[in-house]
Amino acid sequence: MSSGKRYKLERMYALLDEPEKFEELCDDVANGATLVDVARRWEVPYSRLHLWIFSPAYPEREKAYNKAMKARGLLYTETVLSRLMSIGGAVLAKCYDEKGRLLPVHRMPEEAQRAVKSVEMLAGGVQKVTMLDPVAALQLIGKQHHMFGSDVSVSVSGKITHEIAKAVSIADLTDAELAEVRSGEISSALLARLTANAAADSTTKSGG
Repeated sequence: MSSGKRYKLERMYALLDEPEKFEELCDDVANGATLVDVARRWEVPYSRLHLWIFSPAYPEREKAYNKAMKARGLLYTETVLSRLMSIGGAVLAKCYDEKGRLLPVHRMPEEAQRAVKSVEMLAGGVQKVTMLDPVAALQLIGKQHHMFGSDVSVSVSGKITHEIAKAVSIADLTDAELAEVRSGEISSALLARLTANAAADSTTKSGG
């Protein structure tokens, strides 16, 4: 074995012998890191790190690591929901200053930045901002929390009034709900009602 390889091996064993290293690894994983990330940062082969964690001689390591993995899964879920909430609750007005001028993206509030899909320069120097679909974001949140009693969903991409009309008669909407439909900024409460109506309509048509 060359002196270079021997040095790396000795360094690796010395690193893994440090008692606080396993706690550090679990903290990193619970905060979103993967084992691949840790292996690269510590310059330790992934296979060695895996064996170190799942050594039969130290069953408490596997238990602690699995607990960190569970925490990471919750972190991922909460992060996704947080991003979706930013999109679903985005207010277009926050993209503009008090004089009605479009703000540079880096000056927009963080929740507005997350919801911006694109900013285009049109003829005459007019800027157009396009937001990510808030209804699609709210649908994903609703599905995650099993808010809808059916897999039947209301498609609103590009044809919002037409698709909403399939679920409920426009005449049945209140003035406030109709304003939501026209603006494209549908609240989660209205979306849930429309989806429920669509499910009921589908059941009636199928003779269920």
